[in-house]
Amino acid sequence: MRIIAIFLVLLNHTPAYTLYFFNTGNKKWICLFATVTIRICIPLFFMISGALLLGKDEKWGTILKKRVSRFAVTIVLFEGLYVLAKYLVSLSRGIEFHYSFFDLLRGFFAGDIIGLESYWYMYAHLGILLSLPFLRAVAKNMKKSDFIALTLFHFIIWTLIPAVLLLLPDHNIEGTLIHKDFTIPLAAVKSMYFPLAGFWLDRNVDVEKIRRKDIALICVIYMLAVIISSFFVILEQKYTGDITLYYVEMLAYVTAGCVFLLIKCLFKNGPIKKSAHISRAVCALGTLSFSIYIFEPFCKLFMEDIYFGYVSPRFPMILNSIVWCLFCMIAGGAVGALLKKLPGVRSLL
Repeated sequence: MRIIAIFLVLLNHTPAYTLYFFNTGNKKWICLFATVTIRICIPLFFMISGALLLGKDEKWGTILKKRVSRFAVTIVLFEGLYVLAKYLVSLSRGIEFHYSFFDLLRGFFAGDIIGLESYWYMYAHLGILLSLPFLRAVAKNMKKSDFIALTLFHFIIWTLIPAVLLLLPDHNIEGTLIHKDFTIPLAAVKSMYFPLAGFWLDRNVDVEKIRRKDIALICVIYMLAVIISSFFVILEQKYTGDITLYYVEMLAYVTAGCVFLLIKCLFKNGPIKKSAHISRAVCALGTLSFSIYIFEPFCKLFMEDIYFGYVSPRFPMILNSIVWCLFCMIAGGAVGALLKKLPGVRSLL
């Protein structure tokens, strides 16, 4: 599951993600369907984190020492290495590079180092780690009715309200239907809702009992969610002349939930489970997903301009983007696998 999620993350950072904006007719719809699918990447990672972490029982000391401190060190270490690499690249290309110690220090806390925009997820994950005792208390006592209520609130906040705002006469998607101080954090904050959703689905849906007709239904629900999201994206562009993430992600909890269950079915009931070699290979690749994510900005720093500068005039952009993602996965995975052999580094990656 993490392999698929990291591939979608990388694809989200390529020009292929915005192809729907520049196409018309059937091509626009196809590109839009792909974009809506790509955007399930982060919800999927949050759901995986919830499924893996919320069932554990750890004291505060263990969480701070085993998880939070190591993750914070990872952020500081690789952001520092990136700034150093950027300095060396600028020096080799004769480009001025001004970055003071204060800028670096501020960048660590604010997470606004140019070129590391994708690292926002690490800060979100750090927040999840610091919230683990609270989220675990909620998760372990969450009944089916609680999960339905939480998802209903999420639907109202992330689907119903944005849809109504767009369909109102003024099409003001930045407006509000509810007072700004009214909120339901566990449903409204995605880094809270999706881990809880992932935990609940993982613990309460027995995928071994899912039959072909159930899989077909999940696929139909997925496609309907993609079509509805795409329809509202088209409306947003028509009414406002712009496209935001409001409508690309308006049903991400549905699409991500469907993919989460389908992948679990594939792993537990499909050929992957039947072959011990394939199962071990998939698990090994999955452990490298964080390394791939960490080193993607380094790949972009060293190779992106050269690669896309050469292939863009010669090949279709979607093909160029897919090949780029595969390169980042191979390069980042290889570097991560090598670094994991070093003492002390394995726990960081």
